[in-house]
Amino acid sequence: MTGKIRTEFLEFESHSELARKKIDEICRQLKEKEGIVDVLMYHRTGIIPAGEDIVYIAVAASHREELFPVLREAIELLKKEVPIWKKEHTVKGDWWVHDSL
Repeated sequence: MTGKIRTEFLEFESHSELARKKIDEICRQLKEKEGIVDVLMYHRTGIIPAGEDIVYIAVAASHREELFPVLREAIELLKKEVPIWKKEHTVKGDWWVHDSL
């Protein structure tokens, strides 16, 4: 479902052990890039009220020119590869969101 329907809250579920393993793997992969000192990622699960933070990503790098592309890659890899599912709860009902997290 799309459009301008007000979201009341989001709900995230994950295969927690596999999700953590995949996040750690992505962080290790990104730390191998030139100038990257460290990468940390965390994705909240459970019920998240509208407007609250969901994902935290920290990238430490020698220079910001190296940092920003890795930050973008980190969120894209997290969305594509980590087994976390999102259910959107709106004033018009709720549904699982596929291929958009």
